[in-house]
Amino acid sequence: MLDGALPVWISNVGTITSIIGFFVTVFLLIEARKLRSSFLRKARLPEVVEELKKINKDLSKILKNWNEDSREGVRQLRLSKEVVESLKPKLPDYQKKKCSNYIQMLSTRKLFFFRTDFLSISDERAWQLYEELSGLITSLEQLQKDLKWET
Repeated sequence: MLDGALPVWISNVGTITSIIGFFVTVFLLIEARKLRSSFLRKARLPEVVEELKKINKDLSKILKNWNEDSREGVRQLRLSKEVVESLKPKLPDYQKKKCSNYIQMLSTRKLFFFRTDFLSISDERAWQLYEELSGLITSLEQLQKDLKWET
């Protein structure tokens, strides 16, 4: 019966267990990544929201005198773009889309050989970007509140 080898049914059980182990490992890897991004989000989100609020407040002051302070306003908008870009990988998918929309609004447009200059942004466009940033901040604040309930 044994002749120095294991019975076939033990070999089959070992194979099935190995396959199940592989799928459990993949599942745990995915869950560990989710957990890591959740902790990273909880740690960094409050700091980034405060930074965006400061940028938004400064931008609000600049918008009142846009014609004189447009360069500083453009600097604040570029700063907000960089902060949002650094935050984007740490967010859940539905928030990433909102960040991508804001980043796209701030990106320079290319038409064939011509580029639109980011420095020549109009007063109306600056207000539109300010409103979009305000909406994004509100959305991130709500996410921050939701994270307090997440385990």
